[in-house]
Amino acid sequence: MNYLPWHQKNWDLIKRQFEKGRYPHALLLYGAQDLGKRLFAEQLSSLLLCKSPLDNKHCGNCKSCVLRQAGTLSDLRYVSPEESLVIRVDQIRDLNQWIVQTAQQAGNKIAIIYPAEQMNVQAANALLKSLEEPTSGTLFILITDQRSKLIPTIRSRCQSYFFAVPNHAEALAWLKNRHKKAVNLDQLLLESGGRPLAVTRLLDNDCISTRTDVANNVLALLSNKSDALKIAANLQQYQPMEVLRVLESFFAETIKIAVVSDQQNTISQDQEPTITKLLISLGLDQLFNFRDQLLFAIRDLSANSSPNSLLMLESLFVRLKNSKVKPAG
Repeated sequence: MNYLPWHQKNWDLIKRQFEKGRYPHALLLYGAQDLGKRLFAEQLSSLLLCKSPLDNKHCGNCKSCVLRQAGTLSDLRYVSPEESLVIRVDQIRDLNQWIVQTAQQAGNKIAIIYPAEQMNVQAANALLKSLEEPTSGTLFILITDQRSKLIPTIRSRCQSYFFAVPNHAEALAWLKNRHKKAVNLDQLLLESGGRPLAVTRLLDNDCISTRTDVANNVLALLSNKSDALKIAANLQQYQPMEVLRVLESFFAETIKIAVVSDQQNTISQDQEPTITKLLISLGLDQLFNFRDQLLFAIRDLSANSSPNSLLMLESLFVRLKNSKVKPAG
């Protein structure tokens, strides 16, 4: 099992809890995107469900491990949005019924809820009942990128673990070990807000050219050299999720620069004109608002297997064009 180095602090915290005989019934893993929170949850569940763990790692050979690796372990349940954008109350009610059943492997039962902030109010209240009256041997693991969107009573019933962005040197060393032939890792890490898994996703999916093309098209839109419909059509050659994530990273970086008023050594030369244009064309409120729209679109796309990607991109670029609060110069 390959643990991510920036997870070590949280592994140590959980280990100390278990050594003291304190077994929580609910964990809340929270922090920014692309830090591996879901991987942490899966690694922890693998360890806790294993019948013969060795050196704080699952064995990979016991019946529970074999079933888990095959995706057929009935004592592990995942809850995520399905056709809708939210985790519905009937999903949580079904989970609550599963919780009270006897574990098939005569051990622990674990439910992983991700993204937890997508529970609607009814679902959150249904889950709260199980958190208030926990079943022995059952662990809930809630994962969220937006802890503030969880109702306070849910947060208070969970033992929280914060996943911080790793320091630059640690993240860069991990990236260099994983991507030995990659270039400009230092710059990519800066552009990704210090989130190493965001860089890995870019490299694994060969998204570098996508970033450049998206940057050029956004610059053309804000400079009145192209229109929203044409740009949406241009970018249809790429996977829509790639385009959305690239756009989100641009806005996250632009907001960071706007807040700290420091653009030096944060963005690559080929994307500097686009981010500079965003800073000139949009106010901070508009930047935050449009980034929220992008995050919503990403969740919508994740939950919908057959979206109208062209219509979605057209709508976003029209909104971006209309968001300008200062004359293009």
